[in-house]
Amino acid sequence: MKAQFALGLACEKGTTTPNDPNRDSSYFRLCAAICELYRQLHLARLLFENRGQSDDQYLQALAWFELAADQDVAEARSVVDQERPKLTPAQLAVIRTWKIQLGQQKQ
Repeated sequence: MKAQFALGLACEKGTTTPNDPNRDSSYFRLCAAICELYRQLHLARLLFENRGQSDDQYLQALAWFELAADQDVAEARSVVDQERPKLTPAQLAVIRTWKIQLGQQKQ
């Protein structure tokens, strides 16, 4: 997983290839799926910062933030508390589904 994380960082920074948010997030997803808290938080930040690309990406970011907040990560709790009031019931349902799927991946 360290290799995937390093590749994700390289893609994110554009040091080895042009910056590609989709490509770097795929490497971070691999790492985050095995329940590495730091990598989960990094993926959540990356998806959140690029949320203009799709609503699904934004909701997935919030699901990762919620998973981290559930583990008492203050930064994640802050984002969740700030964004949750803006969500519709349908968006909250999507986040719940993401959390279930993401939680099963890490087991």
